[in-house]
Order: sequence, then structure tokens, then C-alpha cells
Amino acid sequence: MKWKVYNRALLPACLPHEVVVNDQDVKSLLRDKNCLFARFTTEFDTPNKTQWWWCLKDDKFDISKLKAKRRYEIVRALKNVNVKIINPLDYIEELYQVTRLAFLEYPLKYRVNITRDTFMQTLEEWRKSGGEYWGCFDKETDVLCAYAICVKQCDCVALSVVKVLPTYMTKGVNAAIVYFLCDKYLNQKNVRYIYDGERNLRHETNYQEYLIKYFGFRYAYCKLNVIYRSDVKWCVNILFPFRRLFKSLSSRFPMFYNIYCVLKQEEIRRTFL
Repeated sequence: MKWKVYNRALLPACLPHEVVVNDQDVKSLLRDKNCLFARFTTEFDTPNKTQWWWCLKDDKFDISKLKAKRRYEIVRALKNVNVKIINPLDYIEELYQVTRLAFLEYPLKYRVNITRDTFMQTLEEWRKSGGEYWGCFDKETDVLCAYAICVKQCDCVALSVVKVLPTYMTKGVNAAIVYFLCDKYLNQKNVRYIYDGERNLRHETNYQEYLIKYFGFRYAYCKLNVIYRSDVKWCVNILFPFRRLFKSLSSRFPMFYNIYCVLKQEEIRRTFL
């Protein structure tokens, strides 16, 4: 099975329902890649409710089945903006500004300080991965006010990135983007599912709840597995009893927030023992 490195963690580079792991291979990769731990899920879409999940939609999207208020918000959003597939190289500056300003709204403890160089590097990585860029444009000014990146993986689609200009958050931009994505991939291309990733411990967001409430996404519950590098495992066990202390200090010390997230992940892992 192939792996990818993200923030010094090993993560599966396959679809969540395809994960098959050999523990010994993972331990060797941790040493070779100098990663702190490997995280993966098993028992995908178990009928039992657990503390770990993937957020996905695996049926057709039918706006007529939504409550009237939610239909209204989507229709209102579609009156404000146009959404279409774009070539990111034609909108480099606009994409960078959306990304930069969106990150400035993040809490300091996990805010990303993105430079133009790091953005260009990320842009190239997404292009190489086959990412499909969707641009969202203000109908009156033609300003690029948001974008999404979707990655097609076999018969599934990952909703990998969504960034919105803060000044457009109240104009229903997210609703317009997700509407077009669901219609394109689920209704027209008949993909198996579109997914927004796993449970997110680092970002304090209600985005997955929003997808469930407005677009019929659901949680596909599963089992969380973590394999630590030997020295990291020792540190996690020592620090684990103090996880609430790290949480209380995280607003002042961003590094403590990173430690807390690892300890919270460990707390969830232990619920499966």
C-alpha cells in the first residue's frame, strides 16, 4: 500500500475503503521517512457508531428533498456567484490572495503563515496530483471569491480544499460550490462517493456538520489506528495524563496545541482497545 507524508505523519495514499496495512512495513517506513507516527483507519463504514469517521456522500443529490429554508439558501447563493472549472495557472494571484486572507481568519494556534513561494509549491503539488480546480466568481464584479480543489481517485472524489474570501462568507459561497460539486460528480459522473476527509482534530470547524445538514453527507464510522515511532510512543505515554493542561495552554503557545492534538488522537485511539 502506498503512503504519503503530511506534517511528519504517514497517511494512506489510497481510498478509505481500500486500506490494508502491514505493521512491520509501517515501522520501517517511519524510520526511513523520519515520521512521528502512521495513522490509518480500518473497519470502514462500520454500522457501529465510533469516535472516528470519514465524512462522505454516496447517493445522488436532489435539492427538492431539502427543507425549504435550505433550498432557499442554495438558490440565493447561485444568484450571487458563478462556479466553473478553471486552469489555476490563469488565476495564480487571485488564488493566492483567497488562500492568504482565508488563513488569516484561522485562530492563531493553528494559523498557517503562507508565503507566495510556499503557495506556488503547493499549487504545483495539487496540479501533479490531478487536482481539478473550481473557481467561484462574483456575478456582479467577476471577482474570484472562492475556490475548491477536487482529486479524482478511481471512482471516488476527494474534496481536498475549499477556501473562501472572508468578505464573501455571508453570501452563501460554500453552498454554491458544494451544489456544483455534488451535481457534477454524483449526478453526472456517477462516482461512488465524494468525501471531505476524516474527523478533523486540528481545525475547529463545523464544515462537516454543514455538509451533512445541507447536502446529505454522512459519517462513515471506522476504527482509528496509530503506529508510533518507538521514541514518540514513549513521549505520548508520558504526556498523556497531562493532555488537558496542554489544551488549556494552547491558545498562548501554538506548539502546545500541536501536542494536545496528538494526545487527543491517542485518547480516541484508546477507545478502540
